Parts: sequence; structure tokens; C-alpha cells
Amino acid sequence: MNNCTIIGIDLGDKKHAVVGLDDKANVVLKRWIPNTKADLEALFRRNRRAVFGMETGTHCRWISALCGQCGCEVYVGNAHHLRSIFGNSHKNDMRDAEEIARLLHGDKRHFHPVQLRDAEHQNLVQLVKMREVVVSQRTKSANAIRGMAKANGIRLPDSDADSLHKKLAAVVDTLPESLQTLLGPQVGLLEKLCAAIEEYDRAIRDYRNAHFRKECDLLETIPGVGPVNAAAFVAFTGDVTRFRHARDVGPYYGLTAGRDQSSSKDEPKKITKEGNGFVRHLLVNAANLIMQGRGRNTELRQFGLRVWGNRGKVAKRKAKVALARKLAVTMAAMLRSGAPYNGIMEENENGQSNA
Repeated sequence: MNNCTIIGIDLGDKKHAVVGLDDKANVVLKRWIPNTKADLEALFRRNRRAVFGMETGTHCRWISALCGQCGCEVYVGNAHHLRSIFGNSHKNDMRDAEEIARLLHGDKRHFHPVQLRDAEHQNLVQLVKMREVVVSQRTKSANAIRGMAKANGIRLPDSDADSLHKKLAAVVDTLPESLQTLLGPQVGLLEKLCAAIEEYDRAIRDYRNAHFRKECDLLETIPGVGPVNAAAFVAFTGDVTRFRHARDVGPYYGLTAGRDQSSSKDEPKKITKEGNGFVRHLLVNAANLIMQGRGRNTELRQFGLRVWGNRGKVAKRKAKVALARKLAVTMAAMLRSGAPYNGIMEENENGQSNA
């Protein structure tokens, strides 16, 4: 039996490094344990009075939950902010575990603890993620088919991703035999991928209707925000009340510019791209649709056009990012207030837009 008060765990795939400190920050425990529920549960139950710490990663969710079930206090630190760990020039797993313990032994704010999503939000996250994997595979397959056809002097019919496999099936028999051999299996693969995406769409729709119907319906009142965008934002953002202000969601998804100020030096930087890149990608895509004017005219669209100012491609890309940030803040504010979007603009008799 040891007298650990703080225990740091560096999570691995097959085994974990464990370092324990006493109340005077002396190392009193240093060992490896297998990545099994039984071994971890035994560690937690032997040290119920200790505070446990670990970084975010693949195994942090179920291990931290198991730790809590055993009656222990547990903190999960944001791995991206723990520079003293990932920036160590003599980094190894046991040193990482000790650094986790020492960060927790001091001011716990230096450990940058995060609040993990609850099970309902996490289940929706996993559905959205798996759908995105299949969508990415479909995009790669469609691009490969079009590129191979062009390289052989053939232009395939224009089509969106959802119906490309149908148009290809109608013309594949008219292609040269060599191209039929190349593209035939890909056409079959596209059909299966589209069917898989439809299955995920149904699963996402059923799950959001069962658990997050009110929130998703609210966000879909914004023209340009579809079911997948709404479900992804709700799933990945989690409880919006954990943000002090709705505008804090912009930095959370890395849509605000970084800053590097030192004395008189204060150079502008690009957006930080922190947080979840997938949701950031969806927000920028939604901003693009809004600026294109698909659907009704809105204050969001007018904001994007005003930032762009018709000043070229670079300015337009920056405007899309700015609009994506404003869209994220707007969606967070709507979830906090429960009020639908009220920025739709109507045209008067002179063709001018009115709020």
C-alpha cells in the first residue's frame, strides 16, 4: 500500500505508464499496467483517495469513466495545451506520466482540464464521424473516376455526388473495354458508398429525433444549415452553457486569428485552427452556401458579402471564414436562448432587402 495523493497516467494502446506522488511531490509509485479493465480497476480501487490525471486521447473517455465509477477524482487535460509534455526534448512515457502528476499537484488550471461529452452527445459524434469517413471515400472514388476518364480523353456527364453512380452505370457500357475494366468496380463501389451514406443519414436522423430534435430543428431555421451541419454542431459542441459567452465558440473551433504580442510587436496571424477540424470544415462549407445565395437572403449572407466587398478570391476566402465564425456564434446563441433564427431579410417592391 502506498501513500499516493496524485497519480498521473500516460495512456498507451497496450499498456500505461503510471507515476504517483505523495503530498510532498515525492515519487512513491512508478509502474506499468496493461490496458485492461481489470488491471485499471484494481489500480483505481487501491488508490481511491488519490486524484488521477490523464491526457485527452483514444482511451481517455472509457478509462476516466471507469475511474469515476471506482469513486476516484479524475481530471482529463487538453493534450494540445500541455506543452511541457509534448514539447519535452527528452520525452518518454514514464516522464510524461510524472509531468501529468506534477501539473496536477500544483494549480490544476495549468493542467487545462476539459469536460468530456456525455454519452448521448458522444453517440451522435460517432455517427457523424463514421458518415464523414464514407463521404470522404466516395469523394476520392468519384475524383479518381473522373480523372482516369479525362486522362483517356473522355469527359463523363456532370452530376452531383449522390447520383454520379447512376449516371455512370448508364454510360459505362459505352466506354472502351479498357476503361470498363478500370471503372466498372469503382462504379459498383460508389453505389455501395452512397447506400452506406443513406443508412448513416437515417441513423443520424433517428438519433437526433430521439435525443436532440429541439436543438437541431432550431439550428435548421438558419437557411443554409442542413441536418448534418446541425447534428454535428450539437454533437461536438455539447452543453453550450459551459461557454461563458456564445462568442467563445469561435475560438473553440479555431475560427479566430491567433496573436503573437511581445512589447511593441503585435503581428497579425492566421486563424488558430484549434478544436475539431471536421466541424470547422462544415461551418466553412455552410458559409459558402450562404454567400452563394442558395435559399433565402439573410443577415448572415449580407455580413459575408460586406466582408468580401467583391475584392477577389483571397478576400472571399477570408470572408467565408469570418462568416463561419459568425455562424458558429449565432448557432451557439440560439441554443442558449432557445429562439429560432430571425435574420431572414425580405425584399420590398423596389428589390431592396429589409430585415
